[in-house]
Formats: sequence, C-alpha cells, structure tokens
Amino acid sequence: MKKLFIIVRFYLFIFITMASVISCSNNFDNSTSTATLSEQESVEETDYFIFPKHKVRFFGDEDFDKFYRNWYGHFLYEMGEKPLGQSNRKNEMSYRFLWLRTFHPPIIININKNRKGTIYLRAKLFDGAGGYEPGKIIRDKKVKLTGEQWKQISVLFSKTKMCNEKPKQNIGLDGAQWVFESYVADQYCAAHVHTPGDGVYKEFGLYLLSISGLQEQEYQSVY
Repeated sequence: MKKLFIIVRFYLFIFITMASVISCSNNFDNSTSTATLSEQESVEETDYFIFPKHKVRFFGDEDFDKFYRNWYGHFLYEMGEKPLGQSNRKNEMSYRFLWLRTFHPPIIININKNRKGTIYLRAKLFDGAGGYEPGKIIRDKKVKLTGEQWKQISVLFSKTKMCNEKPKQNIGLDGAQWVFESYVADQYCAAHVHTPGDGVYKEFGLYLLSISGLQEQEYQSVY
C-alpha cells in the first residue's frame, strides 16, 4: 500500500509539473497557496466534511484543489477535527495548523479564543507519517495562552496576508505540507506551503510549535 501511494504521488507530481510548463496562461508563484470563504457564503457539503467544497482553492485548478482538499481533509477527519468555521460558535477567533511531513509524525495545533477572552491551544501528535496515514494519537496537550502570546499569534497571522492572496502553484514530491486555517472576524481563510524556507509561514508554524507544550524531540525534524 505504501509503495502504491509513493508511485501515485510520483506520477501526480510529474503530471502537475508538465501541466504547469504547458499552461502559459497560469502566472503562479512557487511557494504559497491560499483560499478564502466569506461569512456570506454557506458551507456546502465538503470533502471529508472539513473544507468548503468549491470555495477553498489551494492550487487554482479544480482537479488539483479537490486532490488537496481530499488529502488534507482525510488527515483532519482521521485526527478528529471538524470544519473550523462550523465549530466556531463558542469561539471568537480560531487558528489551525496541520503539519504533514512525509516520513514523520503528523501534528495538528488548534488555537481558540472564546467570547470571554480566554485563549487555549491544543496540540495533538500522532504516530503515523504525513505521507501515509495519521496513525494513533500519542500526545494530546492543552495549554492556556497568555495575552502576549495571543498578540504574537495575531501579528504573525497578519504578516502572512493569507486572506488576501490568490491561489498559487505549490507542488513537491516529498517534504512537508504546512497547512494553515483561520477564522477571524467571521471570515474563513486557508493556505498551504510546501517545505517552506525562511519566511512568514515558517515563522508562524514554528512559533505555534514553540508554545504548544510539545518537546522538540517529540516532533523531531523540521522541514
């Protein structure tokens, strides 16, 4: 099964790369892909009931967008997650970071600020691998954040500008997918980055890891 999955990913990578070269009309950046959903748009039936179907566009192409929604949605569903906007009734603002590294344990981090102003972070570590299956949960850490930590999260989120960018090409055979979602001021946004170098998305993700309560030796390599 793992061998078949690697073969499928390889041919998908080749196909996407060839399509990108052939299509001269697409003017994509090579790093970050984003998607938005305004509060006026209803959340329709979704892939794994996680992402708004035909609303979240990670790549900018319908077929590839569906591939990414299914891939990320499968992991989020198996990790016990719900759609960020739909589960946000008790929360004023929410962020979610899904970290899928091909050969390392998947991690999911949720940050919620409720209407009373209390801020909680919940981090879950699994024993699977981001390029295969989530596996079983082996660490579930919940911490209460300070106002200063929340301020830093807000600053880093603003620096990403993920709610204002258009979907861009974002491909890679192995490495890691850094998937971010936000629900702020009644607006849902999402973005993914493949194996980021230095930049705002990596800075954002690393900060969330640093305050998550997870130890560096637990999540091992950063890429």
